[in-house]
Amino acid sequence: MDGIHTLLSYVDVWEVFRYGIVGAVSAVLFWKVFVYLYERRGLHYRLSQVIAFPPAFVLNFALHKVWTFAAAGVWYEELFKFSLKKLAFLLLNLACMHILVEGLRLRPRHAQLILILTLGPLGFLVVKLAVFAR
Repeated sequence: MDGIHTLLSYVDVWEVFRYGIVGAVSAVLFWKVFVYLYERRGLHYRLSQVIAFPPAFVLNFALHKVWTFAAAGVWYEELFKFSLKKLAFLLLNLACMHILVEGLRLRPRHAQLILILTLGPLGFLVVKLAVFAR
């Protein structure tokens, strides 16, 4: 129980709310670009994921830096740590997408939506504790 209390002591309800808003906005941007590239332009789903990543990444970092965590740290150090976290999540997303699409035969649009809804919340503690730690 002490571990849970310690973990919860790092959580600010308004931070979680702001994180959710920023995550939703970034996810919508990622989703729209992904669906456009995959369904309208006919690109492979993996390539669509990789191309949809940078615009959502930039928006995500900027909003988290100035609004979610109002971080006062050195921006390029935070950007480096944030980039590592996001790159790891992109690789995890690509691997999980492969399993869902090729193994379970889900449509890429549905598989990506599942991953957005599951990996997004997981990222909160990683970003808070490892990137914008106070």
